[in-house]
Amino acid sequence: MILVIEDDPVLARVMSASLKRRALAHVIAVTGAEGHERAGRTPPDLIICDLGLPDIGGLALIALLRKLPRMSGVPIIVCTGDASRETVQGALAAGATDYIAKPIDLLLFEERVLKAMRAQRAVSA
Repeated sequence: MILVIEDDPVLARVMSASLKRRALAHVIAVTGAEGHERAGRTPPDLIICDLGLPDIGGLALIALLRKLPRMSGVPIIVCTGDASRETVQGALAAGATDYIAKPIDLLLFEERVLKAMRAQRAVSA
């Protein structure tokens, strides 16, 4: 299961449609608090996380997610409108495993999601 933490309803729908096309089970959280709660309740196989959430910064959320039991090895793909070197390095330092710049390229999005899911399955096996 993939947890998408994205507050933009249009982008969340686009991501959801893309994941459905690939037959990937997923849920959408629209705030950092909701994403944190869902991840703590049922650890996902992958998290896609916006950095500009309304209630908590994405970097702080990633750090909180990494502290949850069974979340240390879960891949986190950051989705950000700020793809500057500093932002990407900060996200990776906080615990993200990859990033996608907004506006998202759907083919790249799907490739990175599938790559992360394959890697996660290989580690879990």
